[in-house]
Amino acid sequence: MMRALPALCCVLSLALVIPPLAHADDATDQMQEARKAYEKGDYATALAALDAAATLVRQKRVERWQSLLPDPLSGWQAEDARTTTLSPAVLGGGTTISRSYHRGADSVDVSLVLDSPIMQGLGNLMTNPFFSSNDVKVLVIDGRKATYTKSDNSFQVMVLNKVLVTVKGGPTVGEDTLKAYLAAIKFPEIEKNAQ
Repeated sequence: MMRALPALCCVLSLALVIPPLAHADDATDQMQEARKAYEKGDYATALAALDAAATLVRQKRVERWQSLLPDPLSGWQAEDARTTTLSPAVLGGGTTISRSYHRGADSVDVSLVLDSPIMQGLGNLMTNPFFSSNDVKVLVIDGRKATYTKSDNSFQVMVLNKVLVTVKGGPTVGEDTLKAYLAAIKFPEIEKNAQ
């Protein structure tokens, strides 16, 4: 409870300063409910409403990140985007947003890993010249540093040391297809959302 208190105070302070909106959504409705309950001294209801508001805001944030995954290339089909959130007890936590693409027997997975405290260290490791080997090579694609892992048939790009973008192909997918998916990723929007 004590660990959640700073986040709750932040959301509550927002709820106290947000004026009533003509076109409110569920999150702002919950913030307003929390504010009213808080003003009445009904702290249990205020906390419940703040928890609900925080959950709704997280859902909106996930939807925004999912929209940054590329559309399928011509001739390919895409599955719905998936989201997985890890507890802070597992490598410090984090969120993975991913989508799978298929064309016949070929498959490509694109994923974004964010909100993980290990990203900065991983970003430094990925650009370290000692990281390169026969299996891993560091290269520049469209002005962005990337690593290609041959055994995994995947490209990885670190964005602002906060978001790891991975494009991984099945065994029959060539590097050119992976590079086409990498080029279709909305990197400027990822940078904007990562800040």
